[in-house]
Amino acid sequence: MTDTIEREGGDEIAYVNSRGASSHGNPSPFSVYRCDGQPCPRCRAPIERFKQSGRSTFWCAACQEG
Repeated sequence: MTDTIEREGGDEIAYVNSRGASSHGNPSPFSVYRCDGQPCPRCRAPIERFKQSGRSTFWCAACQEG
């Protein structure tokens, strides 16, 4: 394991979802789902929510472009 960490790098960000499950360096596309107002796991900016036609989109405006 040490060889892999040295070869691949071991300083990636550990992402944690709203249930506390971690996906070390491999974030789930749903890691901020239903986390509006909570800090982004990457940059700590608040997660935002956009509602349209009964559906919601969650994102970090600081990390996500577009």
